[in-house]
Amino acid sequence: MSDTTLDHALRVWEEISHDPDQYAAFLSRRKTLLDEASQLHRAETRGLERGIRKGEIKGKLEGRLEVARTMLASGEPLERVVLFTGLDRETLHAVQQGDRHH
Repeated sequence: MSDTTLDHALRVWEEISHDPDQYAAFLSRRKTLLDEASQLHRAETRGLERGIRKGEIKGKLEGRLEVARTMLASGEPLERVVLFTGLDRETLHAVQQGDRHH
C-alpha cells in the first residue's frame, strides 16, 4: 500500500470519526460486511461437509458392491451375499447383469 493511499484512508477515518452519523453508517456497513462474510463462510462449510458426506456414502456403497461382485464371482449363494453386504436382491441382480455385459 502506498503512502498516498494510507494518507487518504487516515483522512477519511478522521472525517468519519468526528461525525456521529457517518461513524454510525460506517459501523453499520462494517457489520453488514462481516455478517455477509460469516454467512458465506457457513454456507461454504455446509457445502463442504455435505460433499464429504456424499463421498463417504458413495465410497461405502462402492465397497459393498465390490464385495458383492467378489462373492458372486466366487459362487457364493445370493442369500449369503445379501447377508454380508446388506444389499438387496434387486441390486445384486443388477450387479450380476452388469458383470455379464463386460
